[in-house]
Amino acid sequence: MKIQTVLWDNDNTLVRTEAVAFRVVETVLNGFCRTHGKQFDAVTLQKRYAGDQMREICVSVFQEHDIPHTPDDLDQLVKANTAGALTAMGQFAEESPGVSGVLQQLRDLGIASYVVTSSEIGRVSAGLRKTGLDRFFPADAIYTVPNSLPDAGLSATPKPDPAIYNLAIAQRGLDRATTVAIEDSASGVRAAVAAGITVIGYTGADPLSDSERSAMVQKLDGAGALRIVHDMENLLRTINTLSHAEAAAHVKRRLELLNGGR
Repeated sequence: MKIQTVLWDNDNTLVRTEAVAFRVVETVLNGFCRTHGKQFDAVTLQKRYAGDQMREICVSVFQEHDIPHTPDDLDQLVKANTAGALTAMGQFAEESPGVSGVLQQLRDLGIASYVVTSSEIGRVSAGLRKTGLDRFFPADAIYTVPNSLPDAGLSATPKPDPAIYNLAIAQRGLDRATTVAIEDSASGVRAAVAAGITVIGYTGADPLSDSERSAMVQKLDGAGALRIVHDMENLLRTINTLSHAEAAAHVKRRLELLNGGR
């Protein structure tokens, strides 16, 4: 199977962003919750909500802890988090270990790479610039839910909705059979599978304990990843050795399960 295109998730796949992002989430969320006697720490929030959007995190936290809020409160929290994350990514983002080498090898092999993410374009671009990975991704190679979907006249629905993957496939005229997505979250895996794309799960952005890695593997596998790798060297090897028949059969079965087993 000759892979022609790799679609990269951004957060904790291309760029180590989650720890940075959740320090911002902690600050913004605690600023609001302080008057209600509740405080949350970044590590706990990241373990529970990695891959989720700020609005989803706030709604979940507020419901679980019975914290009163209004729609305007949510809008303001999302706005503050977006601004804080933009600044933080430009200062603290790091590339996932070894990813620049993989991107260069893919380029040398003639394999195209695109970013497909639920994150906002400013935050994504800031992280790519900080890490130097922007040299692999010009502006038109980045697809983001909050920006690309509305520009295409579509609702900005984040992963696990497959809309952002379907948009990238359509606009680039990609062949799903020769495209692979790299994802580190269950929601991202589900989005790619729902778009009919083979997924490789990735766990190597941050140091993990054995139990944390095992739990992450279970989530990615359960969401539909065909392979799961823990470092970029194995990622490149896996891309180069994927079986077309195996990948096609796997995606077909996962789509059947998504559609109720029909």
